[in-house]
Amino acid sequence: MSFFQHKNLPTGILLACLVGLPLVYTSQLMDPVLLARFGMTTFCVLIVLFILLSRPNTFMAYFDWMRQAKGLTISLFAYLFISLGSGLYALNFSEFSMEATRSIFFVSTFILLIGLCVKRRSNLDFLMKAVVASTAIIGVLGLWDFIQQQGHLQTNKFQYSIQSWMAHKNLMASALFMGIPYCIYFILVKKKGWRFIALISLFLSTLLIIIVQSRAVWLAIFAMAVVGVLSIFWLVYQQKVSFSKRVIFASIVPVSILMVTGFSVLQVTYFSKLSHSNALKNRLVSIFEYKNVKNEHTETINERLALWDNTWQLIQDRPLLGVGGGNWKIFFPSKGLDGLRAEQGMVNFQRPHNDFLWIWSEKGIVGLLAWLGILGFVIWMGIQTIFRTIHPARLLQVLLSLLGLMGYAIIAFFDFPSERCLHLFYLAVFLTVPSVHYLAGKKWVISPKKVAARPVLLFLLLLNLGSFCILGFRSVGEKNLLIALKMRGNQVSPKMLDSLDQSQNIFYQLDPTAIPIDWYKGEVFYFQGRFESAKNHFEKALHLHPYQVNTLNNLGSTYHALQQEDKALECYQKALEIAPHFTEPCLNAAALYFNQGKQKEALAHFLPALPSPNNKRYTLFLKTLFSKEIEVLIQENPNPVVQDKLKELMNSPDWMLSIHQKYYDDPHQSIQEYLMENVLFVLKESENSP
Repeated sequence: MSFFQHKNLPTGILLACLVGLPLVYTSQLMDPVLLARFGMTTFCVLIVLFILLSRPNTFMAYFDWMRQAKGLTISLFAYLFISLGSGLYALNFSEFSMEATRSIFFVSTFILLIGLCVKRRSNLDFLMKAVVASTAIIGVLGLWDFIQQQGHLQTNKFQYSIQSWMAHKNLMASALFMGIPYCIYFILVKKKGWRFIALISLFLSTLLIIIVQSRAVWLAIFAMAVVGVLSIFWLVYQQKVSFSKRVIFASIVPVSILMVTGFSVLQVTYFSKLSHSNALKNRLVSIFEYKNVKNEHTETINERLALWDNTWQLIQDRPLLGVGGGNWKIFFPSKGLDGLRAEQGMVNFQRPHNDFLWIWSEKGIVGLLAWLGILGFVIWMGIQTIFRTIHPARLLQVLLSLLGLMGYAIIAFFDFPSERCLHLFYLAVFLTVPSVHYLAGKKWVISPKKVAARPVLLFLLLLNLGSFCILGFRSVGEKNLLIALKMRGNQVSPKMLDSLDQSQNIFYQLDPTAIPIDWYKGEVFYFQGRFESAKNHFEKALHLHPYQVNTLNNLGSTYHALQQEDKALECYQKALEIAPHFTEPCLNAAALYFNQGKQKEALAHFLPALPSPNNKRYTLFLKTLFSKEIEVLIQENPNPVVQDKLKELMNSPDWMLSIHQKYYDDPHQSIQEYLMENVLFVLKESENSP
């Protein structure tokens, strides 16, 4: 029992969790890290809470800080209660449950870190070391990914294969950035071992951030460097800090050597091997030319702006309370997918790439204000600490934490760090350091009433137990869904249904791309010819996600198979309201009208479809519908030369495709005008040719 009574044990558990988190990975789940890491961190938080509650005389006084920082405490619990309360009106409860676990984890971790450090400020040093060690591990894994990609640097988007077990290159880059402030601290303050580890971590972080070309992280580093240098000059001028020549030499020389070495390594292994389209210059220039230049770099910017625009429309619909935690992905398509990658049903956006808009759209303005309140109170406490402290090392800790917090906010404005528990853990550390130094250096107000720490911790324990259960259910569901999808690829439908049944539970109704599990079931029954069962599952899927275009299209096809053509057409029309150029419902609606002898309506629904020469159904409809229009033009035009050329067009699918492409790009004329214009142009060219 003496081991469990040790005062440092709760802190040690959280530190070990933070260091080991980048190594948590499993191929048993569709997302190899998301649920696994949240499960590990939630389990560690549960153990820490259990230890704290089992030793009230030892630990309860640590949490009296909540009375001393009432503004921060109110903001934290307001954000937590708003997050949980949003489940009352969330359309999809299973997706809300995952968002709830994020909020519970962040608030619990932040409260625990302050409590465990405020009476023992030396724990902050260990906390920062854990961040540096953690990012060093990410850097090593990322370097290995880069080495594996050496033969593929000429291919487009090779950077997306450099993830370091972080699921996405931008998440890796942002995680590496969050270790940089404390790397700088240990390079300036520490000697020997930790200075060396910090140098290695900073070296790897810099290299990988350059390689994966994350513009949001570049901007965060630039802002941190500018504000950081100005702050240091001001602090030196105010004589709050000073650096001896020995410290400056011991810091700048090894950093300079590593940077020169790093640039040389990059020149040999990276810059010299990049294709023109992957060049860093193009990535940088795209920030300023995204309105006028169209390439893969500018398209990501334009897509992000479109995501923000749709999200803003969601906010305007429900500005006060939002659409419910985790439900942005459900409501986003309702604002239209025209021109986005998701329009063809192959991509489903999960987030708006802006955490502030994300919070506002899901939890309303009250949720956003609570979140900004957390950040704002910590920034205020950090600035107060900088002005009043006379301890140079502590001042640097606070300053660098605030700079890291500023960089995190910039990244969160363009990406989605709050989705992942490792980033939330790093954020909690950034927030903890200024808070602890402010609270530890403040003269606490003596009150006969102690803060009710035990009920608070018990409440957090119960919430985290609930989170752990949710994560368990979701993990089981995702594991079985992965098995089912592997069978789907191999066309093993009988066993696939069993796995799909086992994957579905109250906390897991949608896959990680927001496709309902009932959709997969409906697909199986449809291909088996069991259309009534398929219809039932597609209708259930539509209830869970009313704006999923694949579900609407497949439900329409099922109604058509059941000879319920009015309902089928209604589904196709709803899908096309969301995604006007989605090829499949365009073709399905066109087929329905064509079979009814309505050529005009069939053509009107076919023309908005994305030209898809590799789609056999598309090429068949193109030839059939265009031939009908050409026959009319032949009858209307008495010129035999023009008639012959129109007949030639009728037998040239490639020519028809090019005309449809022109109409698709600029539909200001009727398709009949395009057909005649093209034929006359070809005739004129042949007359002018020698």
